[in-house]
Amino acid sequence: MRNEKHSRALHGILLASTLGLSILAVSNLMSIILSAALGQVSVLNELLAVVYLLIAVGTIIVLARAIYQVDKRAGRIRNRVGWFE
Repeated sequence: MRNEKHSRALHGILLASTLGLSILAVSNLMSIILSAALGQVSVLNELLAVVYLLIAVGTIIVLARAIYQVDKRAGRIRNRVGWFE
């Protein structure tokens, strides 16, 4: 019972940090895209944009899988998504 509580707490902390990381990555990516639209493009900004894009995609996939698992446990999933299982 105690291990299950620790596991849930750790899982919640990981989800909260993933949410924060995704928000940070998307907001930084938007500022880089804005500077690129204004013509202030550098190699470092291009590299950072790729890194932030990869982080944003990865964290959004993790969050989508977590939401899918919660909905699956609640019985709201009718059509299963194989790569979220």
